[in-house]
Amino acid sequence: MNHRSYMSELRSHRLTYNIRLSALLVGATLICSGCSPIKSYVDPQFRDATYQSIRNTASPTRVTVSVEFQVNGKPQKRQHDIVYRRVTRVLTATRLFTEVSSDKASESGQLRIVINNVADVGAAFGKGFATGLTFGLAGSQVTDGYIMTAIYTPLGGVPTTREYKHAIHSTVGLRSAPEGLVAVPLADAFDQIVEDMLLNYLRDLQNDHIL
Repeated sequence: MNHRSYMSELRSHRLTYNIRLSALLVGATLICSGCSPIKSYVDPQFRDATYQSIRNTASPTRVTVSVEFQVNGKPQKRQHDIVYRRVTRVLTATRLFTEVSSDKASESGQLRIVINNVADVGAAFGKGFATGLTFGLAGSQVTDGYIMTAIYTPLGGVPTTREYKHAIHSTVGLRSAPEGLVAVPLADAFDQIVEDMLLNYLRDLQNDHIL
């Protein structure tokens, strides 16, 4: 992917995610146009494995990869391709899996990744509305939870299913940052949680001698 295509994709993802989060904080964004911008923070408690945690392998496992993105359990088809590219970027960097085309699925294993964004829309709306009414003097914090379900089926073998959780905390108005955390752009926060969950998963597959 060239630089121009990557930046276009990044802007598209940032816009999609900002629109969704802005909808949750509609009171703050519509009533209080002068409030502080939304700031996002990656929850550190789920950041366990790193690329250094993954052992090198001389022969990557051939798999077909399928990815689905959900919000509160409902598939969001327009975001599937974006999330798919995030997932395969991490898989390529670790060199544990090599993706094959779907027409060769019968000759390879299968890896299915489902990422579900669990958001309390009602509570988020109420918090954002209160922030808007006070013109930003009362800050709000919203937490987007994420659950990744990963199913790996080796060629001729049985499926192994694992589940991993993560979270992004976002603030608006005069709300202090979560202790010890540094604000990052929304798109970067999402990229980080996808990377964190996948690295935890791949490390566990190796430790359990599944890979």
